[in-house]
Amino acid sequence: MLNRIAVAVTLLACLAAGCRSAGPRVPAKAPSPPQIPAAAPEPAPAVLSSNPNAPAPSLDRIEVVDAARLCYGDPKDFTRAAEMDVSKAFGEVREWRLISVRRLTPEDPEYWLLLDKANIRFHRAVHAIASTAGFDLVADLGALRRYHEDVLQPLPDLTSPVLEALRASEQIDDLHLSIALLRR
Repeated sequence: MLNRIAVAVTLLACLAAGCRSAGPRVPAKAPSPPQIPAAAPEPAPAVLSSNPNAPAPSLDRIEVVDAARLCYGDPKDFTRAAEMDVSKAFGEVREWRLISVRRLTPEDPEYWLLLDKANIRFHRAVHAIASTAGFDLVADLGALRRYHEDVLQPLPDLTSPVLEALRASEQIDDLHLSIALLRR
């Protein structure tokens, strides 16, 4: 009985809406999506040599000589690499200088606290400079080799910018310390 009532209500609704039959309604045709013009064909590569059998020139390739001396990035997945003098930059870190001045040894508990802070400050500076300059791999001097057409080429050196970033971070820490002391 309920089925007959439902069919009757559906028929009345369809008749009121102007349906021709009580069957299912076919939706109106959806507008076709806009046509995207086909991309222009790429031009043929330029001939670099008059000899068609000559090998193509090799691209820049970077060889990781010592993965243990990497400071930043993934040696298996990178696009731009740079190098820096790690010992010179790390020697400028305030916490490392404190370790040296106080002649702390690994047996001293303060050594490990300062070393941890020194590593954090160093890696933050390297990360900031490398990411700003667009490098995704940074290593110590001599840990990477760059070849361009099989000729050894120098890599960009980030030592100076990292030293400047370390000095700036120390100045910011000094400023924070001064503000904290003034608030007391």
